[in-house]
Amino acid sequence: MGEGDTSALSASQRLIWNASQGANVDAYRVPLILEVEGAIEPGQLIDALGLLVARHEALRIVVANENGTPQQYIRDADQVTITSHTLSGRELFENFVTELLAQPMSLEKSCFNAHVVICQNAGGTNLYVVLDMHHLVCDGWSMQILADEFLALMEGRQLDPDPIQFIDWVEWSASRENNENDCEFWCQRAKTWGPESDLFAPSRRSIRVDTLTSSLPWNTWNQIEEYARHHHVSPFEFLVMIWAQILGKHTKADHLTLATPWSNRLDEETHSVVGCLVDTTLFRIPVDHDKDPHTLLDETKTAIRDCLGSSEPGYNVISRILLDNDVV
Repeated sequence: MGEGDTSALSASQRLIWNASQGANVDAYRVPLILEVEGAIEPGQLIDALGLLVARHEALRIVVANENGTPQQYIRDADQVTITSHTLSGRELFENFVTELLAQPMSLEKSCFNAHVVICQNAGGTNLYVVLDMHHLVCDGWSMQILADEFLALMEGRQLDPDPIQFIDWVEWSASRENNENDCEFWCQRAKTWGPESDLFAPSRRSIRVDTLTSSLPWNTWNQIEEYARHHHVSPFEFLVMIWAQILGKHTKADHLTLATPWSNRLDEETHSVVGCLVDTTLFRIPVDHDKDPHTLLDETKTAIRDCLGSSEPGYNVISRILLDNDVV
C-alpha cells in the first residue's frame, strides 16, 4: 500500500475502534518509555527514531472516520513529528509524561508521537525516549520489536531489510477470514459444545465486568515456569487450568468457556511486523475434580492449542459462527 492510499481496518482494529470512540480514545494508548544510558547525543536518538518511522508504516498510520466507516492511510515519514524537550529534574520529567498522556489523542492526525527528553539533574544528564502510541497501530509484541530495533540502531547494528508491513498483513488476514478448514472446525465445535452462557453476546449481555489485578511472588512464578516446562506446557496453559478448576468449583460447571487475547503470530513471517495483530479467541476448558491435575493439564493444553491453531478467521467470524449455533 502506498503513502496516501486508504485501507479498511482489520477485524481486531475495528473492535478497538468501536471501543475507543469519544472519551474512551485515550484508554487504548500504549506508551513506551525508554531510558538511554551512555555517551549519546540527543540528535542520535532523533535520527534512530526517524529510521524506525520510515521503516514501519504502522507508525505513520492515521485513522479517519469516512461517513461512519473508519479508514486508515499512511502519511509520509517527514509528516511524523519527533520533538525534543529539555527539563530540569526527574520530577519535571514525570510531570511531563503525565501531562502528555492527559492530552487527548486525535487519531485523524496521528496514532504515534515520539519525544526525546533531556533531563538535567544535579548528578548529570539523563536521556529518555517517550513513544506515545494508540493500540490501533501497536500491540505488546510490537513494543518489544520497537525497543529491540531502537537498541540495535543505537549500537550501530544492521536491521533485517524490508520487514512485512502492517497494512499488507491486514489485507492478507482479511483473505483468511473465510478459511474453510478453520470455519468447519468452529462449526463442529458449535455442534459439540452446545448452548453456553450469554457472556460473549453483546446484544444479550446483562452482567457487569470488572478487572481484577493480582501479582505473584517471583519464587511462585519461577515454580510455575519450572512445572510447566517439566510437563511440556506453557505457564499460560497451566494458569488457565488452575483458573478453570477454581471457577468450576464455585459454579458447579463441568467446563469453562474463555475468551482471551492472543498474539495472532503463529506464522514466523509475522514475528517482525509492527502493528496491532493481537486478536481474541475462544476455547472451552474441562472441569473435573475427580481427575488428577496432570490429566486436566493435558486436556487443557489440547483444548487451547486446537482452538489457537484454527483461529485464522478471527474473533468476529468465530463468535458469529458460535452465536448462529446458540453456543455463546
